[in-house]
Amino acid sequence: MKIRTGSLSKGVQAALFSAGPIFLLMWGLATLYALIPHPIPVTIAALDQLYPMMQLVVLSVPGGAIVSLPGILSGSFVLSRLADRVAWFRQKWVWTISGLIMGLAIASLSRNYIPVAFALTVTSVICATLCRHWIDWVDEDIFISPWARQN
Repeated sequence: MKIRTGSLSKGVQAALFSAGPIFLLMWGLATLYALIPHPIPVTIAALDQLYPMMQLVVLSVPGGAIVSLPGILSGSFVLSRLADRVAWFRQKWVWTISGLIMGLAIASLSRNYIPVAFALTVTSVICATLCRHWIDWVDEDIFISPWARQN
């Protein structure tokens, strides 16, 4: 029998606080990628927009945490309970693929705007991987004291 060790809450906290900035970064990269056939202008006026963007990233931390709270909590709870019972769900790649599937399912709602769908999918994958990072399952025998084994 395997016992879960580590902290699920550390992964959930990391995923919650990084969801907003990851989403904004991926949205910006996808938007820039859509401009690739044309030159991407880098001017002094464009550089003046960096400070408001930095403020937006700071504001995205609590905003992203609020928006992603239901998905991260429910996904990490379900996957950790499944992993307690089925060894196959203890694999890190299973959590990553689960994040990909959920991200694609949510992103399919925004069919007309590809950068948002891309940002949602990548954010879901990274958050699912972060949730799994601090958890491990070890054999039950490690927690039994040597005196209990003699009886």
